[in-house]
Amino acid sequence: MCTLKLPKHKSQSCGRIMEILRRYGWTVVSIACLYLKHKISCFCTFIGLDGLQDLMVHLQPQAVGTPKNPTGWCGTESGHPSKDVGPGDVWSTGSGFFGDPNSSQWMPKFCDPQLFQEHVWFWEPNLHVRTLGMMIPIYHDIVGRGMVMELAFSIDRDGLVVIYLFFLFLLLRYLHVTSSLSLCQVDPTHEPVYKALGAWVRSCYGTPLVETSGSGNEFYLTVPEGATFDRVQIQEDIVTGQRVREYAVEVSSGAGWTSVAAAKAIGRKRIFLMNSTMTATSNTTLRLSLSNAIATPNIKQFAVFKPCPSE
Repeated sequence: MCTLKLPKHKSQSCGRIMEILRRYGWTVVSIACLYLKHKISCFCTFIGLDGLQDLMVHLQPQAVGTPKNPTGWCGTESGHPSKDVGPGDVWSTGSGFFGDPNSSQWMPKFCDPQLFQEHVWFWEPNLHVRTLGMMIPIYHDIVGRGMVMELAFSIDRDGLVVIYLFFLFLLLRYLHVTSSLSLCQVDPTHEPVYKALGAWVRSCYGTPLVETSGSGNEFYLTVPEGATFDRVQIQEDIVTGQRVREYAVEVSSGAGWTSVAAAKAIGRKRIFLMNSTMTATSNTTLRLSLSNAIATPNIKQFAVFKPCPSE
């Protein structure tokens, strides 16, 4: 806890943090302290408040990243965990960059890519923001592999609160993208990039050509004749856990089945991009075969999508 024995600047910092944790509820904590276990420890050491972890547990025990709600890091801030850490399956159970399918501890994985191309967290003049074309493969490598993507906001030197951040945060939550938003003014270069990313996600994955859901080990999709498609998205209903251990996606146009994708983990979301665009005939069908699971799989979505813009 904070004491008067702390130097003045540390006492002031601690007092401000306690005010946030006591007065503004879970929403602020879930944004500002989302990756508590990994990041806050470094921050506390930097400003000399090594006891902030205990303060969070005492005042906001329900916050994401506290012992009751642990999270795991993807292992890189580049936005490309497949390249930097490895392309393996990611599990929402267990510790480590990839998790552990045999663990009983629920620990979703997050990834916090830098928005600035220079790999700088704090606002500085003349930095270059990543383009939408750069953000799209980052989205697929993080969200498309079952992780949560945290988007950084660089606070400028005015530190003003602006209303559009609230609506931007709601948009990011809708898209299953979390944010380290601090309720301060964002560098104006951030907003158009994030807005474009949100618009792209909605246009690309908002309306599937066809989808299905349910419980079982096999699911089928009949693609409308003449429709073009090049990707599938699968989601488990993680309310009942991550049950699937091995599966395959195949396509057929009446002459046998051809593999589109095969993996072990699904979890909250998996996106598979095909090697080429296909055009459906009168009997084009996709099949999701769940060959191994620890309990009856509950599939929230098995869907096929048309090619996306800006790719």
